[in-house]
Amino acid sequence: MRRLAILGGAALTTFALIGTSCSSSKNTPGTTTTTGGSSAAGTTGGSESTAGNSSTGGSKAAGTTGTGGATSTGGATSAAGSTALGCTSANTDVAPQGALIADFASADAGIEIKGGISTYSGTAAPTWSISGGALTITESAPATTSPQYVGTVIYFNNCVDAHTSSGVQFTISGTVSAGCSVQYSTNYTGADAVATDPKGSCTLASCYSPQKVLTIPTTPTQMQIAWADTGTQGSPVGPVDPTMLTSIQWQFTIAAGTGTCDASLTITNVKFY
Repeated sequence: MRRLAILGGAALTTFALIGTSCSSSKNTPGTTTTTGGSSAAGTTGGSESTAGNSSTGGSKAAGTTGTGGATSTGGATSAAGSTALGCTSANTDVAPQGALIADFASADAGIEIKGGISTYSGTAAPTWSISGGALTITESAPATTSPQYVGTVIYFNNCVDAHTSSGVQFTISGTVSAGCSVQYSTNYTGADAVATDPKGSCTLASCYSPQKVLTIPTTPTQMQIAWADTGTQGSPVGPVDPTMLTSIQWQFTIAAGTGTCDASLTITNVKFY
């Protein structure tokens, strides 16, 4: 997601589209891969997600068991020089005027909020590219004996207060094979682990944001995901707190078995509404 870090013995490649990143986050087990350029390739890791430095995440799909993913963003430093925990007035930005998150139309990928794009988890992570004002996320990975949780994240360097909005909207289309499903998450500080994210406030053994399962249309369709639409199945249990957002993400859950997850998503015009 943001910078160079070493988690679980695996080096993460860093690419920030706008601004800088700091901090780290992790899920269990696995490794988050952040790459730049026209596409991001996974490097190492397992079926679970481990987030990279400044932001990224990964959460497990609703209804599964085990440890969910955590999303993280860069932390803020207090006057005394120590790193502040959670979202504070010093590290929280108001949602941008016009509510734009990303239109993927400019040299900086058209991300209005300072941050970037990253992927998780490991060799099964999706790749991404930006062209013609669209983000394309591609996944092709075989099933294993355990479910795999992989995804692409637009992370924010600072926390974002978007409480005057109702949720996040985007236009999406694509194809998804029978071997996988797609979930969307709006990630917030309350589901980010204190142990791995300077802006996190979750102290549970497993920290991850709630999700909404998406049915992907073959033609471009606008979707609006209200704060409450992702439900309360995250860890901790509860709705998204829109005053303390850290990132948004699209996840593929690859079912255990012998099949293959083949998917391609095209996303445009991501904004608060």
